[in-house]
Formats: sequence, structure tokens, C-alpha cells
Amino acid sequence: MIWEVDENLDGRVDKHEFDLMFRRCVNDDTGLEPKGLFNLVQFMMYDRHRHRKITEEDTLELIFVRQQTIPKLEEVLRTIFGEEERRTDG
Repeated sequence: MIWEVDENLDGRVDKHEFDLMFRRCVNDDTGLEPKGLFNLVQFMMYDRHRHRKITEEDTLELIFVRQQTIPKLEEVLRTIFGEEERRTDG
């Protein structure tokens, strides 16, 4: 995982390499950027309670924070879960 982002080949990830990795992965439209360390960092950021898992509540909270509005949130949820997942009770 370290070799994916170790630009100067010193066996460590310094702040510059970390920031570069994070920006590359966030802005990667091709899907070709190595994302092993990025995925680990994302998981650790989202596992706020340190339970080694991300709950449905955590996921919905993150989606809501990113989307900022209810209509956008509903659109993202439809994209993820589809219309057939919606029940009459909401």
C-alpha cells in the first residue's frame, strides 16, 4: 500500500505524498489511480466511533453532509437503492 504513494521511494509516506495521494484519488475520473491507502484512510475517517465498521446511519449522515439538501439526498438515495427499495412508509 505504501509503494502506491511513496513518490521519493524512502519507504514512508510524508505529508506531501499523503496530500498528493488524497487529491489524486478524489479527482480521479478514470478509476486508474491506486486507491489502497486512500480507501483505508476513508474508512478510518468514516468509522468515527472506532467500531471497525461503518453503520447505515454513518453512511446516510455522510451522504447528507455531502449533498447539503434533502432533494439532492433523495436523488443520491434513489441512485444507490433504486425506486423499488422505497416503501409506502418512507
